[in-house]
Amino acid sequence: MRTSKFRDSLWQLLASYTKNEQRGILILLAIIVLLITFNWVYPYLWKKKSFDHSDFDSQINAFILAREQLEDSIRLDRLQSKGMLDSIQASKLITPFAFNPNGLPEEQWELLGLTDKQIKTIKNYESKGGKFRRKSDLQKMYCISSWEYQILEDFIQIESKHPVDDSKNLFPEATVVQMVNINAIEAEGLSASLKLPEWLAERTIKYRKLLGGFFSKEQLLEVYNFDSSSFERIKNYINIDSHLIKQMDINSASLKELNRHPYISYELSQFIVSSRNLSGRFVSVDEMLRRIQLDTNEAQRIKPYLVAKP
Repeated sequence: MRTSKFRDSLWQLLASYTKNEQRGILILLAIIVLLITFNWVYPYLWKKKSFDHSDFDSQINAFILAREQLEDSIRLDRLQSKGMLDSIQASKLITPFAFNPNGLPEEQWELLGLTDKQIKTIKNYESKGGKFRRKSDLQKMYCISSWEYQILEDFIQIESKHPVDDSKNLFPEATVVQMVNINAIEAEGLSASLKLPEWLAERTIKYRKLLGGFFSKEQLLEVYNFDSSSFERIKNYINIDSHLIKQMDINSASLKELNRHPYISYELSQFIVSSRNLSGRFVSVDEMLRRIQLDTNEAQRIKPYLVAKP
């Protein structure tokens, strides 16, 4: 009864509209019915396809690796241009061969492993009348680190009016004259006392200054071209006074000062400075080593050269 009345009312309502309005209402109702039907059958018609992420992931990883390599390359280029490479970085980048630095073409400097900025600095020096009269003159270029120079030194060939003793690479086997304190003696005394070639004595003292002093005889083997046979010959005539070692204050040393040390990489220098800025001054060297979590060997190697002043 009620259904019949509702149907009659509906037809009366529709009858009150024009034919065009009635047609529009019917079309709208038909669209609503179709949408409801489609929404109901859609899950059964669409079969979700699984997507293989392996290729995509490998491309992403390759992109990340390439970006990291590029960032490392840019960072190393900046460090090298500032003369701040450590021994490991320098050995990877420098590819030495015999050369005369005077008037050396830019392409040859590039083959040696120098950056564009380093080459530009050298060329500016030459354009102003600068000349390399001895090997050590190249070391005076602030853009070349001491490690780069050590690698290049034996390959530098500068013409001289005075004959050069080609026997400098020979290690004399003369008897040692006297005991030496390796942290106090200078190059001339080292050469005279241990009968080392002058070039090797000078290189040993330069390395000692870079380190801040020796705490172990075996560190002499880290000097470029200091071979084991020479070490075995002189090791019993060396005394080490560790009190003469120059230490850096980890609470005040700058990033550049820390990185200049042969045992402290740029990354480690950054970590020390960042940790100091974020967490405050270090109470002791041991506390700093615990913060940065160095492995035991590396920690023992750098510890003698550091101090934490209040």
